[in-house]
Amino acid sequence: MNHSEQSVQVELREEYIENPEPDITDPILSLQGLGKNIWKDEDADAYMRRIRTGWQ
Repeated sequence: MNHSEQSVQVELREEYIENPEPDITDPILSLQGLGKNIWKDEDADAYMRRIRTGWQ
């Protein structure tokens, strides 16, 4: 993500914080738990060792 895209995300987040709509949940917090089924059987340490194998 480039700087411009990050700036847009920050602006949108700040706008939401300043003017939240009562019937809409926080868009960032709504992501909580997303994809947990993908990682449920994955050991974090084993995963990190595996992806670092090819690093130089």
